[in-house]
Amino acid sequence: MPHSPEETPDTARKHRQTEPEQPPARKAGSGAHRHARYDYLNDAKLSKALAYWNMKRGARSMPQKADIVPGEIKPILPNILLADVMENGTRFRCRLVGTGIVNAYGANITGKYVGETLPNIDDDFTLDLYRTSYRERLPVFSRGTYVAPTESSLVVNRLLLPLSDDDRLANVIMAVLTFEYKGPDPGELGFGIQIDPSSSYLEVIEDIDTIFTEQGIAEQELPD
Repeated sequence: MPHSPEETPDTARKHRQTEPEQPPARKAGSGAHRHARYDYLNDAKLSKALAYWNMKRGARSMPQKADIVPGEIKPILPNILLADVMENGTRFRCRLVGTGIVNAYGANITGKYVGETLPNIDDDFTLDLYRTSYRERLPVFSRGTYVAPTESSLVVNRLLLPLSDDDRLANVIMAVLTFEYKGPDPGELGFGIQIDPSSSYLEVIEDIDTIFTEQGIAEQELPD
């Protein structure tokens, strides 16, 4: 069940996987569990970003935006997107977009709203990721596949990390994105690209401290 703003950071947590909330037309493609899950803990940038977020929050449920120091995370800055929470967590406006994301999208999406960044497509899958992270006040990992008319594809791995000034409601979502190209280079995301819901999914990450203990991930280290 979603955590209410009154719940404490000590609320029982466990690592849970869940399908994204999709419009009825897309539910038929929700067989993502038939596909191999991506181990984001073996993705150097994503795992270290999660460890950094966890270190910065301390005993709180979420760190503040002021806790995030760019100089401490230089290796992942090109992969970071900061989105302001708008309209009670129903919309999210891109405030800052790293150069690696700009290159993948083929445009600077600063100022645009999540879910409306791709031309000619309503990206409800991505919008639901942000809403889930806001609602749960927890990190969310997702893997989404975008297929180009050339039948090549771009896989986007996203780690969404909520930030909060009052430790009750997130006011910024920090997203870290990595990319995988499959088939002929699809080039930049643009007209004609479609989301493949059958190979796209999200996971809410809850028992973070246990994950790091079991995996032996050092919070102080960041990828080169």
